[in-house]
Amino acid sequence: MSRATDEPSACGHCGIPDRVHYQRWKPPVGWHQWTPPSQEQIKARMTARRAARANPTTKENS
Repeated sequence: MSRATDEPSACGHCGIPDRVHYQRWKPPVGWHQWTPPSQEQIKARMTARRAARANPTTKENS
């Protein structure tokens, strides 16, 4: 899934936070438990979240 607003520490496979993850299905991984994100994923997510805060867009502005 990996959206720009994923929490930096969300699952490395699907982007769902640990506290609500349980067990999920995500192709091609299949059923999986929460997996720690890589350092690259964490950095990319933090950068994307910072950029989204700096350049907020709403439906009215689109």
